[in-house]
Amino acid sequence: MLLAWVVVWNLLTYFALKTIQHHRILRTTKYQNVISSEDIRMKDIEHASKHLTHTPIPVTLSWHELSYDIMIPGSNKRPTILKVDSGWGEPCDMVAILGDAEGKTALLNCLAGRKILNENIEGQILVNGYPKVQKSFRHIMGYVDKIEAYAPYLTVHETVAYSAALRLQQSSSKDMQAQFVKEVLELTELAHLQNTLVASLINDVTFDQERRLAIATELVANPSVLFLENPTKSLDSSSANNIVKCLQQIANSGRIVIMTMNYPSQRILSMLTRVKILKGGGQTVYFGPVGANGDLIRTYFETIPGTPLCPPNKSVSAYAIDLIGDNPFRKSEKDYAFEYQASELALKNHIHLQQLRKPGRNGEEVKIHRYEASFWRVFLETIISVQHQYWRNVNYSLGRVFAFLITAVILGSVFYNLDMTTTAGLNSLSGAIFISCVLVGITNAQNAIPQVIQLRAVHLRERAVHQSSVLIYNIADILAEIPYLMVSNLLFCGIFLSMTQIANGSASDVFKYWFISLEFYATITFLGSFLAVVSPKPVVASVLVPIIVGIWISTAGLTVPRSMITDTFIWVFWTNPLQYALDGLTSIAFYCDLDKPLCLDSNRNPQCEKNPAACPSCDCPRMSDTGNNIFVWRQVSNIRSLNYSRIHYDMIALLLFAILFRILTLLAFRFTRHYKRT
Repeated sequence: MLLAWVVVWNLLTYFALKTIQHHRILRTTKYQNVISSEDIRMKDIEHASKHLTHTPIPVTLSWHELSYDIMIPGSNKRPTILKVDSGWGEPCDMVAILGDAEGKTALLNCLAGRKILNENIEGQILVNGYPKVQKSFRHIMGYVDKIEAYAPYLTVHETVAYSAALRLQQSSSKDMQAQFVKEVLELTELAHLQNTLVASLINDVTFDQERRLAIATELVANPSVLFLENPTKSLDSSSANNIVKCLQQIANSGRIVIMTMNYPSQRILSMLTRVKILKGGGQTVYFGPVGANGDLIRTYFETIPGTPLCPPNKSVSAYAIDLIGDNPFRKSEKDYAFEYQASELALKNHIHLQQLRKPGRNGEEVKIHRYEASFWRVFLETIISVQHQYWRNVNYSLGRVFAFLITAVILGSVFYNLDMTTTAGLNSLSGAIFISCVLVGITNAQNAIPQVIQLRAVHLRERAVHQSSVLIYNIADILAEIPYLMVSNLLFCGIFLSMTQIANGSASDVFKYWFISLEFYATITFLGSFLAVVSPKPVVASVLVPIIVGIWISTAGLTVPRSMITDTFIWVFWTNPLQYALDGLTSIAFYCDLDKPLCLDSNRNPQCEKNPAACPSCDCPRMSDTGNNIFVWRQVSNIRSLNYSRIHYDMIALLLFAILFRILTLLAFRFTRHYKRT
């Protein structure tokens, strides 16, 4: 039979692969008709950039002899990926960093103070001539992250407005904030998509809309400096041009735009103010103006003796990068880093950099230690944001409700109306309670893992800019998670308890059963959240859940009764949340007050224990197949070491376990190693 099932499942898999095709659902393109001609569109963008209601703090960013090295795990080598690099950016500048992939990314992250280890940086970064203080600088800069770092179930407008509410100066009224959000959406050409979910932008074939959203989310914080890592990556030429034109208008509003790029076209080069080109090892081979179609860059390299001329059909960026030998298959025989250091251009740059070292020459020292949003404003906005995400994530929220319903119907049908007075029926109903806890609990934990993984990148981005705190995020997540668990578990208990005829003696019993099971499901769900945060990959968390639950099962007092567990390992039993859930639920399901006057009468009628004739009015069920007329509650409590008076302690213990896993999740967000580089 086992072999037959293997064959059946493989045949079904074969036919499914052969006949079923899952089509990717792309966003409809009806909005494209809203976009007018190129000239009208650019005029609208230029008008939006000139009429922004919030102006940035004017700053000049300069870096002097900057170096950065990395530590290779398992090795004492510390290769340098950025070597003695200098440069600057002034208001209205748009600076692109080309060349060596590691070097340009390291330079961008060093300037932004993101995703790097500060102890590996040498050199100096100045803001208006003063040493850069990251705690202040992060409030006047924006870092455009990948689209996965934005909440998928918020609309475009909600995402931008949420960033504005927490990061924009609070001296402006709500109407001014709303107006600024509207202006930013118009500038980034997202106004026609403002009611579209972020998740649907990911289905955009050209990826340009999601880039615009990432830019808008940072721009609405009114930054003085905007950092972007390869904003034209995977875009067609038209979309890339439009993105850079948008960035050009942002720079024209008095901001500095610094970005990395691969091989920009001639048109894109013409829109840039300056270009820095790095060779392998992070050494500068060019930093200076661009000129029309990159003429100044081409002229600089062609005037170096022994340098071949740029072919007429080749872009200047490709010519320069190929020339310096950044291609691993074509190494350059000439050291263009040395040529740059000895050039007149480097001398002019050095003179200007020395001027930028003077404190206060281009502005005052930036001293901003926090965003102006109050704790309660952040708390309220975060709760609303997380609630929207849960409400719109139908696959998770509604899917969980259906999972509870289906599990309740299946278990209720399998264990329908069994007779608890028989040994088989009693064991089966006890097993039903156990199966419901484990099956529903594991399902909840596994479902929570991808949800938390998805929001983990979102929170990481918000944490990097100090938009929201770990504590507030965890509280908001609890307030969003619990209501769905409450409703789902209420439906489960209503179906399961009515079909199995357990814990239905009174409304109080039903409520206690619902509450204890809710606590356990919350505990195991928060366990899944903790594992999702602490695990470097989702698959690790998915593997750990069944392992941990398996340990709980083996030490919960079901397979091995508590009376048989040695004193050496009894601590495992008392630190097991599953045993508290099983103790409480099983006690509620089978408890009957044997000490009431109609039965044992507080042991004044001991003959009632085994003689039904001694207490004919006693309504507590007895075992019918054991031959000793033992009460059902006495039978199950003796075997399982149950104690009905422990129920309140079980409730408290499960509540503490839920709080414990939530605290561990909070600590994991703050101290887990793969979260340090933010």
